[in-house]
Amino acid sequence: MAICEHTIAAIDLHLLVVFMCIYKEQSITSAAKSLGVTQPAVSNSLG
Repeated sequence: MAICEHTIAAIDLHLLVVFMCIYKEQSITSAAKSLGVTQPAVSNSLG
């Protein structure tokens, strides 16, 4: 499967950081605290 440059350019790396923190913490609230943002901000980044 080839990945084109356009697809890579469209990825928001900030959202990847949020997703990784949620995965690590296993909690949106804990992830928000770790990231120093509010829980709604983390929830909104999911969709």
